[in-house]
Amino acid sequence: MKARPSKGQGNRFLECRLYDECLDVAGLRNWKAWNCEECDLYKSIFGKKASGNELKDMSTIPEKEENTRICEKCGKNPTIQPNSPLCASCIGKQAWKDGKAKKKRLPKEKNSTSPKRKHTSQGPR
Repeated sequence: MKARPSKGQGNRFLECRLYDECLDVAGLRNWKAWNCEECDLYKSIFGKKASGNELKDMSTIPEKEENTRICEKCGKNPTIQPNSPLCASCIGKQAWKDGKAKKKRLPKEKNSTSPKRKHTSQGPR
């Protein structure tokens, strides 16, 4: 189901699982007001008498799939995402090996031989 907010004032279903997406769409389009009345999901529920199961289905966020994939390189740790072949540790090691990782730079020590500024004090003019 796709978020389909409408521009203008009207009714919104705050418990909808698509509410955040609709809010993003309205924000990107700089709408001062928006509503849910043209959304198919809203119509399917409020166009007829909504049952408790329909409201529950609309308000729950689908559960995220658990990552059970193991790293192809080390064979020990789970990958960072279900579609990624490597774990975080192996990705970090690979970045260092390829030279893509940024090295931390330590602050330079102040050179004692650097010229010092002359302080001039001026009084009120």
